[in-house]
Amino acid sequence: MTKTYTVAWPLWGALCLLLAACEGRNASEPVTTPEPRIKASEATLTLYNRSCISCHASGAAGAPRTGDAAAWAARIDQGREMLLKRTKSGWIGMPPMGMCTDCSDEQFIDLIEYMAQTPISKP
Repeated sequence: MTKTYTVAWPLWGALCLLLAACEGRNASEPVTTPEPRIKASEATLTLYNRSCISCHASGAAGAPRTGDAAAWAARIDQGREMLLKRTKSGWIGMPPMGMCTDCSDEQFIDLIEYMAQTPISKP
């Protein structure tokens, strides 16, 4: 029994040091987000702030977060028509029209491109 404690305590201490070293930044420093690759127009940002930010900034209700290209990849791969269909009719936790009842198809694509940080082919 003594051997277990003799070996376990140094391993526990090493694990704690390793985890502390992984922090890598001062907790009082603000977290920064990378500069977006796809810039949004002022009009698109206004629509985003009015209709999309409440869910897509936080990931509420399972929404893919703005700027998380990996979370958007499978959705983008489904193509423009499916993106528009699901945006207009609603999908899982997203309400129909994504809370932008006056958005055009092009505005929806611009919003999705901005949130996904991935270009979508436009016909």
